[in-house]
Amino acid sequence: MKIHAICAGVAALCLLGSTGLAQEIGDRGTLEGLLGGGGTLDDFEAYVVGVGGAENINSFVLDDTTVTGTGQGPGLVQDGSTYSCTGGNGLQWNGDTYFGLGSKTFLANTSDGRLTIQYDNPIGAFGFDLHAFDGFPDTATITILDSSGATIYTSGAISLGGSAGVFFGYQGTAISTVYVDGTYGWSPIIDDHLYGDTGFSLSASGTCGGNMTFSVSNETSGGTIAYVYGVPGSYTHGGPVCGGVTLAISNPTLAQLTTATSVTAFVPPSACGVIRVQAVDVSTCTASNSIDL
Repeated sequence: MKIHAICAGVAALCLLGSTGLAQEIGDRGTLEGLLGGGGTLDDFEAYVVGVGGAENINSFVLDDTTVTGTGQGPGLVQDGSTYSCTGGNGLQWNGDTYFGLGSKTFLANTSDGRLTIQYDNPIGAFGFDLHAFDGFPDTATITILDSSGATIYTSGAISLGGSAGVFFGYQGTAISTVYVDGTYGWSPIIDDHLYGDTGFSLSASGTCGGNMTFSVSNETSGGTIAYVYGVPGSYTHGGPVCGGVTLAISNPTLAQLTTATSVTAFVPPSACGVIRVQAVDVSTCTASNSIDL
């Protein structure tokens, strides 16, 4: 395999062709940016349940067409995903202030502690707030499957101390199913589930100080991608190709110009916390989001 070495002080990157895509999204604002201000939001506010109470909806499957066993619906969630569980008492809606929760929320009241979310069509990114009941701290694990049913990502243990929300988000390719698992006879609680397709975007997997894979999504098919890096800042390109494109990098260095949608780089420890990476779809002159190493 041919190795392309490009060295510039602490930002030495040794690039080689590869594949792979997996990246957690750290906050809701980043997810909203990746979705271009769009996407589909389930805020779980449509079901009628009393303040301070909760109700099993007498259904094990919920989508936008569902009329629950309690007679509510359709239209309780948006078109685009299906929530389900097996065993136990089925799906449950929590009212505002129930065990300290700050709004209406949703869970699977099931013996295996799992809520399953399936998307009607594969998506590029999603996120939701995770909660536990006050007095019942929980540990959540998120497992993500692609359209073939293969597991593409499993989160680490996510500590939920109580009703305060903890955001979990993920950006990837062909996301089709999400398992939300907890440690009780009910799943972790979710709220404000936002999901959809991303525009041209960059993601990274691996750990800074070792090999990292940088991958683009929603690029021009077969088009050229410019992978660049440098210190955070601002730069507007003045060249004849893609003149006017603005990057979130000061004096960027071109790492690789390629049709590959994924490249792997050895990132030295001295680059961690110093270097920012970004990509440009040369066919459309579109800059991706940036990633700080």
